[in-house]
Order: sequence, then C-alpha cells, then structure tokens
Amino acid sequence: IANEVSFDVSDLDQLGDLYALSVFYYSTNGDDWKECSQGDTICLAGQSWMNPELNHCQWAWISCNDDGRVVNVIFTDAEGNNLDGPLTLELGLLTELTQFVAVNNKITGNFPEEFGELTKVTHLILASNSMSGVIADDFLINSPVEIFMVNNNEFSGAIPRSLTEISTLSQLLLANNRFNGAIPEEFGRLTNLGTLDLTGNQFIGVIPDAIYSDSIENLFLGENPQLQGTISSAIGQANNLSRLRITNTGISGSIPNEIYSLPRLAELDLSDNSLTGQLSGSVSNLGDTLRILKLEGNNFNGVLPSSAIDQLIVSNVLKFERNSFTGTISARTCARRGDGRNELGELTVDCEEVTCNCCDNCT
Repeated sequence: IANEVSFDVSDLDQLGDLYALSVFYYSTNGDDWKECSQGDTICLAGQSWMNPELNHCQWAWISCNDDGRVVNVIFTDAEGNNLDGPLTLELGLLTELTQFVAVNNKITGNFPEEFGELTKVTHLILASNSMSGVIADDFLINSPVEIFMVNNNEFSGAIPRSLTEISTLSQLLLANNRFNGAIPEEFGRLTNLGTLDLTGNQFIGVIPDAIYSDSIENLFLGENPQLQGTISSAIGQANNLSRLRITNTGISGSIPNEIYSLPRLAELDLSDNSLTGQLSGSVSNLGDTLRILKLEGNNFNGVLPSSAIDQLIVSNVLKFERNSFTGTISARTCARRGDGRNELGELTVDCEEVTCNCCDNCT
C-alpha cells in the first residue's frame, strides 16, 4: 500500500490505519457502497475512499488527530451506505479510534477479538445491521465507552461482563437481539448509566432491584416474555427516571406506590403484562410530568380514580382498555381533547364497563 500512494505514510501507525481502512473497505464490498466508493466523482460526504492521491484522513466519514491517526469512523447517513460484510481483525490497528458509527447497513458476523482490545473507544454505534454471535465477556473492557448501541441485530448469549463494569457507560441499547439469561444486577453500579434498552430479547428471571438506580433515566425492558416477578418498591430509588417501558412480559402484582412519587416520570408503559390491583389516586402526584400512561392488556380492576386522572394535565396518551376497570371518564378530562398545547391525543377504555363520551374506541 505504501508504494501505491502519492502521499507520505512513512509512519508505521498511520500506515496501519490506512491498511485497516482499506481491508474494511473491501470486506464490506466498498465498490458497491451507495456513495463515496473508489472512483466516485460525486461524494457528498467528502472525498471518495481508496483515492491514491489523497491521504486517508481526507476520505469521507474519517477524522484524524493532529498526529494523522484515525480517531473517528462515522458513516453519517442514517439510512445506511450499503456496507455489506464483516468487520475485520485489522480494525484493531486503529489504536486511536474513539468513535465507530455505521447504522442501517448489512454488516455481518461478530466483533473481531482485536477490535475488542482497543482502549480509547467512547462511541460504538452499529444499530440495524446483521451482526450475530456471542460478544466476548471482556469486549472493550479497557475502553472508556460512553455509548454502546447494537440494537436490531442478531447477537445472542449473555450480556458481556464488560458492559456491566465500564463505569463511563451512559447509554446501552441492546434491543431486538437474542440476548438471554438474567438481567445483571451489576448495572446498578454504573453511576453514569442513563439509558438501558433491553427490549425484545430473551431475558429470564426477575427484574433486579439494583437496576432502579439514581442515574437511570430511560429504562426499557419490554418484549421479554420470560421475565417474571413484580415491579419492586425499590423503583422509588430511581429519582431521575423519566421513561419506564415494561411491556409484554410475565410480571405480575400491583403497581408499587413508590412509582407515584417519582419526580420526573414522563412515560409509564406497563401494557400487556399480568398486573393486578387498582389504579391508585396517587397517580395525581404525576400530574405535572406524566405525558404517557399505558396500562392496557392487564388484569387491573376497580373504579378508575376520575378526579386523579383529571390532574394529569400534561398527558397526551391515556390507555386503560383490556382490563376490568369500571367508572367514568370525566367531562374535565374529555375537555382536554383538542385543546391545543396539552392536547390529550389518545384516550381508550373498555367502553362497556367505563362510561366515556370522548374515548377513541367508544362510539
């Protein structure tokens, strides 16, 4: 490679970067990329790859530091660039790499061991590809990872131990894969973890109390039918929780009162579980924050607390159908339908048991 380019790559580390990118290009069928393939005269993202007249730091989606080392590989097109093929072990030569982003492509296979040994990666975003296999237990254990997104792939096995130990981790999105086993309680020790999305996997067991940490803001555990147990009162520890989605699982029991004291809760989606009991009037405590309340498809009963529901003044979605609730939706709540800024856009109940003159499914 060094003999075929017209710019200086005498530095061995820079040459390693060039080699790694070149192998990656051919491994992912670079000549068939949507844009910026070798020889493309039009490359809206910058300069086409594999141009022997240009330093690789000038190629589209590549950023280098002052020493000419590759630090970012970020394919910015959210619709993908038709990358088709596996990640290669040569990517381990990118020892200064901090961000690697390529979503909505056809990247296949697992992470090479050499990639997992990198020590400076902060952002790894490979959502919506075709990757598979079991991620190594020590994957990126020595990197200060902040964002790890591999949702919408085909990974399997347990969540790697490293992802429960990297203290810098703030966003972990593993949704819609085939991960299995118990949800690690060690997540509760990650003091920077704000978003945890485990939706659409094959997790079993109970939801660990430790997961309701003070740092968690967005917690998505739905579409794991084998999850059992209850929503613990420990959820009251999650003072920064904004969005909670636990849908289509096997959890049972009632809604713990501690949920109604969460100061920032904006979304509570507990649809399609086996939850029981009544909706407490304490739900009115969430009146200034709660925008989405979805309880449909459970075994709730009792009279809907109409006056408390009236206090949910910023809610946009209220769904109570497919339960055994009774009672009435008040005229005050109905008046919020179509009122502009805080419009109640969706409102559903079981129309034969609950009187409602304005619900979407009651005609």
